[in-house]
This record gives sequence, C-alpha cells and structure tokens, in this order.
Amino acid sequence: MNKVMFNSELTSVHNDSTPFTDSSLARSYMHFYGLANEKDNMFFASAEDYNEGKICGYWMPQGEKWIPVVEEVAVNFVFNKLDCFDDTHARVLNDLRERGVLIYGDCRLGEFVADKWKCYEEFADYFSLTERIHKKESAQEQIQKFFERMDSFYAEHNNAVILKPISGWQARGIHLVTRENGKLQLRHLFGQLIEEENLIAHIFELFTEVPYIIQAYVDTKGGIPEIGLGEVAFHDVRFVFYIKESGVAQFVQLYLKTPQGMVYYPVEQFPQEVFSVVEPVATKIATMFSFGVFSVDVMRDRGGNWYLTELNDQIGFNINWQKTSDVQNVTHLMMTFLEDMSRLQRSFSQ
Repeated sequence: MNKVMFNSELTSVHNDSTPFTDSSLARSYMHFYGLANEKDNMFFASAEDYNEGKICGYWMPQGEKWIPVVEEVAVNFVFNKLDCFDDTHARVLNDLRERGVLIYGDCRLGEFVADKWKCYEEFADYFSLTERIHKKESAQEQIQKFFERMDSFYAEHNNAVILKPISGWQARGIHLVTRENGKLQLRHLFGQLIEEENLIAHIFELFTEVPYIIQAYVDTKGGIPEIGLGEVAFHDVRFVFYIKESGVAQFVQLYLKTPQGMVYYPVEQFPQEVFSVVEPVATKIATMFSFGVFSVDVMRDRGGNWYLTELNDQIGFNINWQKTSDVQNVTHLMMTFLEDMSRLQRSFSQ
C-alpha cells in the first residue's frame, strides 16, 4: 500500500523550489521520513503534484537535502498535513474521499478545532468568558459592553480581553485590549501598545469583518509553583492525546510553552486540578471523532483556576536538536502518529 503524506510545507517537485523553508523543520521531517519508511513506504508530496488518484512526483531526503523525484505513484492512504481551508488542498482531499482513499487527519476534526466559536459552544464551561463579535455595532461598543459583563461575571479581573480570529492559527491576528480609566487601549498580543491611529481604526474594523471572538484574558503570570514554574510572562500547557476508541482518549505527552521555550513534564507529577478541565474535553473529542491525534491546551490564572484555551489537531514535528529530551519526545509523538495510522489501516481492512 502506498502511503502519501501531503504537507503544506512541501512545494511541487516541478517548480525548481525548496521544501521546508525552516532548516530545523526540514531536518525534523527527515527524521520522520526515516521512521515512516522503516517498515513501509511513505511518499512525501505536495498537493500541487496530485491528479486523479496519483501523484506525479515526491520528495525524499538525500544527505542533508531534500531532492525531487519525478515518478507517478498511486495514492492508497493519506497522512494529511494540509490546510483544509485552502481551496487547492480542499479539492485534493475531496477528490481522494470520492475515490474511497483512507485519509488520516481528515478534515472533520481539523475543521472543528480550527473554529474557535464552535469549540467554545461545545466546551463553554471550560473556557473563560467568551462572546462572538458581530457586525451590528462597532467593535469598540461591543468590547465596552463585554467589559461590563466581566464586571458582573467575575468577582475580580485584570481589565484585559483577547480578540482572536474565529478560524485563526497560532497567534496570527490575535490582539489584546485593556481598559484603563474606562478607555480602551489596543495592544499587540504580548502587551505592546498600538498608537498609530489609522492602524487602530483598521484593526477595530477588522474585528467585525473577519469575524472574531472576544475572550476574558487569562493572566498566567503567577506560573505553576507546584512544578517549579515561578512568575513568567506567560505559560501555556499542551496535553496531547490520540483517539484509541470511541470515547477513549489515550494520553501521549504534555509540555509547557514559556518564554524560555518548551519543557516536557511527567504527567503524574503535574497538579491534578488540571484534569477537571482536560479529561472531560479529551473524552468528548474522542466521542465526537473516530480517530486522530489532538491536543488540549490550557492555562492557569493567578488564582489557580484552569481554563481551556484551544484545541489543535496539527501537532508540530519541529525538533529542537540541541535538547535530547526534545528529540526523544517528538520522536515518541511521531511514532504515535505512525502507530495510530497502522491501527486505522487494520481496522478498515478487517
């Protein structure tokens, strides 16, 4: 069976271009290529090189470089690392579905976790206070009203809100708004004040057009003292799972993201209060979808309360090659994906 990984980072082999603009990511995927091809064949291809059930070329590592191979290969199984919202990628995936090709990383899970409003509606009890920005009144008016709602909803808060694009990825398009003496201050995500009036007007207008959600800001500067994480500018904790069976999310690993980088941590030594958020969310995802690897991302505020911040199905493979623990943990994650793909293949062949 020919497995094909379609990846947004891969360019067409016919374009005289180089895949993986980030050298560390290129090396990380060489590592994944080695793991994926130990017992089976996995071809690494661009969606641009797909046509009617076949690819007309693929990439493979040679030494420290990726080289193009122009060869026609039938597609029997897909590991999807494409952007489901890209028109070209969506057409390729739809054609594969129509041909009955098994797709690991199909778009149903991806589309759900990418829609922040849908995630909030499903898991409202675990997020901080959230609303959707609409077009009926200005963003400034809606933000002021949201602060008033926060005043009555929380015993105390830090007079700050986050505005996120509903379908955004990573930190793209995210802004912070603070309320100071009743006046709104627009800021970049990490707090830098935006002062240029035309830019301020443009961003506020964007909030109603994109669309956006508005969410009470979770102040994580208190850290997580139980594991030795003192006061930091921010932290984010990611729990990675795969769907073992309906309603069962199998834990894979957890790591913290801080200004100093990523730190992997033993789950048994982590504050147990976090699982009152993580477990029900992970279990529900495993009930809603049949297979896949996903993450539940959480933060803790200064009062010790845990909040769900986002869900993700595109778990990064980028390895920090300077850290042995990073190499080991990302390798473990890669093997989890490969083993889960094999499990999916077996279940559909029975």
